[in-house]
Order: sequence, then C-alpha cells, then structure tokens
Amino acid sequence: MTPRQRLEHLADELERYEEELEPHFDMEVWSQRLHVDSTLEDLLHGCGTAACAAGFACLLPALKADGLYLYGGKVPGFGHNTASTEALRQFFGIDFRQMNYIFMDQCYIPDQDSPYFRKVSPKEVVAHIREVLKEMP
Repeated sequence: MTPRQRLEHLADELERYEEELEPHFDMEVWSQRLHVDSTLEDLLHGCGTAACAAGFACLLPALKADGLYLYGGKVPGFGHNTASTEALRQFFGIDFRQMNYIFMDQCYIPDQDSPYFRKVSPKEVVAHIREVLKEMP
C-alpha cells in the first residue's frame, strides 16, 4: 500500500470497528496492557486493554504486513530503530503538523465542561484523517 492508502485504510477500519472499539479507545495512551504479539482481537476483547488511533493501527493486519508494529509493545514502530511519532510520519507519509492533528489528543477541541481532558471518539479521528487526506496528493 502507498502511505495514502494506509491512512485511508486506518480511517476505514476505525469506522468499521467504531462501536466495538469505543470502550477501548483512549487517545491519551499509545497502548495499555498490549504487547508486541497483540492482535486486534486482544484489543477489542481484552480486559483492561486500551489504545489510541496509532496503537489501533499497529494491530491492523494489513498495516502490520506493511511494517507497522508496536515497538516494545508500547509505541508505534516502523523500520529499523524508528519509533513513536517519527514512525507514524514515515509510515503514513505525513508531516509533523498532520501527524499531530491526527494522533495527538491535544489537537482535539476540549469539552466546555472539562477543558483539559475528554474522551476522543474514533469518529473524530476519522474526521481528522479525512481532512489530512484532502491535503495529500
């Protein structure tokens, strides 16, 4: 897949699994109670598991086949010795601003009731991805 296709696939899968994913979706952590060999099923049905959009992406078989993985079971990895935000930038072919806009919880507008912390939904992440896709060739 091209980087653009990878990002489109992530948006499609977030939409597909939105309802199942919702209780395990947490944009404040890369992954929680997951490990290097974790699968999508582990996330969706594991007790106490959680992941953000990046952690979820690392568990998608098609993206794993293209080289995305959970480095140390905690953060996104891609290529040799590339982890965290740089891995996401390289894998999805996006710049730093676009990476932040999609994958960082602080780039989502806070609630009026709780200006610092709130739950970001998979649907909101999909909307951010679709905006970034409009900017890509």
